[in-house]
Parts: sequence; structure tokens; C-alpha cells
Amino acid sequence: MRPAVPAPAALQMREREQRRRAEAYGAVPIRLYLPDGTHCLQTALPATEPLSSVLALARTALLPGVAAGAYLFTTPPRAVLKVRGQHSLKLVQGMLRLLVRLHAVVC
Repeated sequence: MRPAVPAPAALQMREREQRRRAEAYGAVPIRLYLPDGTHCLQTALPATEPLSSVLALARTALLPGVAAGAYLFTTPPRAVLKVRGQHSLKLVQGMLRLLVRLHAVVC
């Protein structure tokens, strides 16, 4: 027996509710630790901002030759964040509102 697929109207309602909650959350404080271990970027971004914006911020602080290989992960526990351009998760979906450490790493 296959699980019931939500109707398009229900999906739209759920998306609207998630968007409303994210907008109500406001700004998400971000503290981004750089690979050298001594520097940290701190900012606040809207909860609806994609994770790709955080990665773009990290890349501006890295040397141009290594910035392209950068990726993000959170701790604890270590979880690599998948960033796919404009289609990446929003900050609120990526659970960055929780107490985690966000790191930028260069491959």
C-alpha cells in the first residue's frame, strides 16, 4: 500500500505556513569560523536567506585560489551542509537557528 500523496493545495498551505514562520523568526545570528581557527565572521541574515549566501560570505574572506573549494559544516555533531546555489536550504530549514558552530573549510 502506497502512502497518500498530499494534495497540491495542502502542499501550498504547508509552504505558506513555513514561509510565514521563517519570516516571523526574523534575523538568524551567524558566527562563521574560518579554516585558520583564529578568525570568525559574525553577521545576522534573514531566516529566509539561502545557505548559499553564507557560503558566499565565507568565500569573500578566503584567498581567491582556495575559495572555490570551500564548504560549510556545523558542529556538534559534524554535519556537512549541502549548498546548491539558489536552490539550497534556507537558514531556517538548515536548522542554523539552533546552537551550532558553523565552519568554512577548504578542500
